[in-house]
Amino acid sequence: LTIKNITTKHAGSITVKAENTVGTAEETANINIRSAPILLKPLTDTEVITNNDATFICAFQSSPQANIQ
Repeated sequence: LTIKNITTKHAGSITVKAENTVGTAEETANINIRSAPILLKPLTDTEVITNNDATFICAFQSSPQANIQ
């Protein structure tokens, strides 16, 4: 069995089954997808008064988990 052009949507478990007149066999395996970070929410411009903090909300999806700096 080959899954072509695999994406993060394929993550999870997959079960294969073989069957003939004598019986059946079944096996399940997990698919863990490794991917580079994908930006889920773009940064927005902000205006800040001097000596105050600026906070930016950012969201990424990746596997393994990304470090945001």
